[in-house]
Amino acid sequence: SPLQIMACRSVERGEQARAEIEQEHSGGGDLGSLVVEHLELGDLHSVKAFAASVTQTYPKIDVLVNNAGIASIGRVPRTRQRLDGVYAVNYLAHFYLTTLLLPALQRASAGRIVNLSSAMHHCASSDIAQALSNMLQRKRSELAYADSKLNMLLFTLELRRRLCNTNVTSLAVNPGFVYSDIWRAVAPTETAATKDIQLPLVARVWRWYMKRSALSPSLGAATSIAAATLPPSECVGDTPTVYLVPYYVPNRFLLRLLCESQGPYVGPRSAPPRVPPSEPQVSAALWVASAEYLAEFERKASA
Repeated sequence: SPLQIMACRSVERGEQARAEIEQEHSGGGDLGSLVVEHLELGDLHSVKAFAASVTQTYPKIDVLVNNAGIASIGRVPRTRQRLDGVYAVNYLAHFYLTTLLLPALQRASAGRIVNLSSAMHHCASSDIAQALSNMLQRKRSELAYADSKLNMLLFTLELRRRLCNTNVTSLAVNPGFVYSDIWRAVAPTETAATKDIQLPLVARVWRWYMKRSALSPSLGAATSIAAATLPPSECVGDTPTVYLVPYYVPNRFLLRLLCESQGPYVGPRSAPPRVPPSEPQVSAALWVASAEYLAEFERKASA
């Protein structure tokens, strides 16, 4: 029976979600076991503690889905390490978690890493090294979200190179434009608890627009599920699947950016990501800089 770990910032809300999932699947099907564990990606100490606890209890991991994210909307708190919350949570914490869990993933017969990117990776900074430097120097950036999503793509590509002779493969996905709680700074997702709350006009218009144009959370999970279950043979070779999108995507850039952002929805399909011309060198440098910062963090934490 499969076991799935729900790594949640709020254990209480995680348990509520677990109960809802189990209730929805009570009629049949092998859901397996759902386990809720605490993980605060805004604190690298929590990331390290989570990885240590999980690998001690579950020494083999088949699939890791790095899907947490913060949008650059409203007031974004800094992490416990005083880093930009968007960039650090969306990218650096996932990098750290993945490297800590790699030994457990390599014990699986066919380990899989799924990194959530976004159509916004098209709008990232042209200087990735400077974007990372800004974050490490605790500077805020208006492009932090886009930069973090491009970094998840570059991280995926570098993982593929570093793990090419192992049993672990990695893919990146764009979940699409999803009506989820990531937009709570604009308007809270409509639930039984929030539907009667009086919202400002902008929030009401945004909620109306989202309900009619955005994907449901279940459709937003489609690319992640497809990436997690894709046969390993489709992840390697001359034309491997690297990046999955949920929409029809034409070749022309402006049309592609529009369609990759909001449709039309056709289900998960492979598409080429937009990366720097010198991507291998940029991705390798990003890995080294990220690893150096985390090594210094661990040195100070153990002092």
